[in-house]
Amino acid sequence: MTAPPAQRPARFVKRVPVDIEVEYQATEHLRSGGGMLRNAVAQPDASHVPQGESAVGEASGAMGGLAASFPTGRGGLSSAQVGELVALLDESRMTQGKIGPDSTNNLVRSIRSGAVQWLGSEEIGEQLYSHLLTLAVVANRERRWNFTLEGITPFLQATRYDAAGREHYGWHMDWGLGRTRMRKVTVVVHLTDASEFEGGALQLTTGSNPVEAVQLAGTCTVFPSFLLHCVTPVTAGTRLGAVAWALGAPFR
Repeated sequence: MTAPPAQRPARFVKRVPVDIEVEYQATEHLRSGGGMLRNAVAQPDASHVPQGESAVGEASGAMGGLAASFPTGRGGLSSAQVGELVALLDESRMTQGKIGPDSTNNLVRSIRSGAVQWLGSEEIGEQLYSHLLTLAVVANRERRWNFTLEGITPFLQATRYDAAGREHYGWHMDWGLGRTRMRKVTVVVHLTDASEFEGGALQLTTGSNPVEAVQLAGTCTVFPSFLLHCVTPVTAGTRLGAVAWALGAPFR
């Protein structure tokens, strides 16, 4: 999930100010007990990850503290912001999603299918970068991850998973080798409501009892970049999203 070298801006870390209004909304949301993800109904591949809870409900314990969900009006994006992002998506600019660090060019459709499009800072605007970084800062503080954050990636990775081909992304981490080792916090923006597609669940796990993101357009799911997560196969419709990463010095 890294930008091709030709598309990566010269400065890999974009430094923007915290959005005070978003910080207030997001902080109040988490401090009032919001932001929990729900237990996953089923696993996309039970041979790799132990079976999760059979009932849907809010997660608790360790997994409850390893992610945060921000709906519209409580830190998430507005419908206008969602519309602006969706309007930037261009079929001619989309390419097959790859796996591995930035030094590789691996296309493994059995692990990752679906298309990606890189959106640069000249397209997105400072306000949205500030909004997304603020969510990472709030989750990092309120969930007590306490990572050192220096800024955010100067690009967004838009994603599209379609029912044709049951497109998906198997269990993986966003953190790893190369420049991905600077990733501390992942911010996923949901651009389509779950009512517009079937399957395509964003699930996260530490190895058991996975949790599942609430996917409403504008809702943002935030979690440490080393957390295992996946997108289950889309079986109807099309799932759109965007991803940004809050960055810091590599873990030691």
